[in-house]
Amino acid sequence: MSELLPSFLLAVAQASPRGYTPFVDPLDLHDYWWFTIMPLAFGISLAYKSVRLHDLSRVWPQTFLMTAQVVAGMIGLAVAAFLIVEVIVYGGW
Repeated sequence: MSELLPSFLLAVAQASPRGYTPFVDPLDLHDYWWFTIMPLAFGISLAYKSVRLHDLSRVWPQTFLMTAQVVAGMIGLAVAAFLIVEVIVYGGW
C-alpha cells in the first residue's frame, strides 16, 4: 500500500510531456486494478437504487447493502474460480 502513491505519481509524471490527460494517457495501475472494485460497485449500486426505490429516504442504506453484496459476490466468484482451476483442472493444490 505504501508504494501505491509513488507509483501513481510516477505514472502521472511519465504519462506525457504535457502532463496527465484523462482518457488519453491511461495510468499504469495494472497491479492495483482491484482498488477499483469498491468505487465501481458503489457507483452501480447508487445508480440502480436511485432508479428502483420508490422512497429515496432509504437510498443510502440500500446502496451500502447492495455494494457489500456485489463485492461479496465477486469474492465468492473468485474463490469458486480458483477452486475449479486448482482442484478440478490441476487435480490438487
